[in-house]
Amino acid sequence: MSWSWQGHGRLVTFAWISPSGFVSDSAKLVSRDGGLSMVQSVLHAFYLLTGYCLSQGVYHLHQLWPTRRSRWWCIITHPSIGRVPWIPMPISTAMPLVADLLDHFLACTEQELEQLSLDLYELERFASHGFEKNEMLWRGQMQTSLHSCGSQLGPCPCGCRRFAFHDDRLAQKELHGILIRLQGTLTCGNNVYPSFDMFTQPSWHC
Repeated sequence: MSWSWQGHGRLVTFAWISPSGFVSDSAKLVSRDGGLSMVQSVLHAFYLLTGYCLSQGVYHLHQLWPTRRSRWWCIITHPSIGRVPWIPMPISTAMPLVADLLDHFLACTEQELEQLSLDLYELERFASHGFEKNEMLWRGQMQTSLHSCGSQLGPCPCGCRRFAFHDDRLAQKELHGILIRLQGTLTCGNNVYPSFDMFTQPSWHC
């Protein structure tokens, strides 16, 4: 599991391709300018001990795709191969938008809407953290879709987590989701909330 900025933090792991080299990707905070010097110190020590070649950089997916995502990538190769250069991704001259990729959102069945629509408790919690920060705009870019997206206030449907996130964690990291606005409103007491669907990842239902 790579280091997660929005999560609790994980050690960076590397995927071996062969004895000739390996690659890793993680949150951009482990990059040279990301502020997490521990990872860079380990990489430098490995380089001095083994003589392996190292190249690294940060890919900004939102420069080419309509979703905000920045990831650090590292390529480590055997000295006999030499250094494999890290090449930045191409950059679109115009900011990629959701509307450039999708003509319209797919229509949902009543059963799907019932599963995806926020209930009153979820609406109240998202209202306190700000709907605007979590709404996916048609003429904008989608937020980063995390595995916990949509299940932070309850157990994860895939079974990896049995309980909701603690309020202390939500206060520290905030509540993150990808909300799609629907027609109509929902009322709870004196509060009137806009109606939203939650965009979820297919991996939830594994």
